[in-house]
Amino acid sequence: MRVPSTAQGGGSARRASPRAIADAVALRRDVLRLPERTDGWRVVHGDGDRFPDRRDRYGPWVVVQITTFAAAQRRTEIADALLAECGATGVWERA
Repeated sequence: MRVPSTAQGGGSARRASPRAIADAVALRRDVLRLPERTDGWRVVHGDGDRFPDRRDRYGPWVVVQITTFAAAQRRTEIADALLAECGATGVWERA
């Protein structure tokens, strides 16, 4: 069971940040070199990146699934960071 915290300095609200997205994308782009190998890859993995929810790249689109209140409050900021880091055409939110 996960219990997210929105307290300052911790919890999923802090992790759902542009910096956390940049770190996750840098790992996949610079270390794993996924964009050179495929056009479909997991941009951010909730558990592995200590980031709420998931974000996947499908061709020119990033698909997000937001299931936490903290991430939902920062939906626009998260989408903007994904666009900036991935160079995607758009962000699609799935229910």
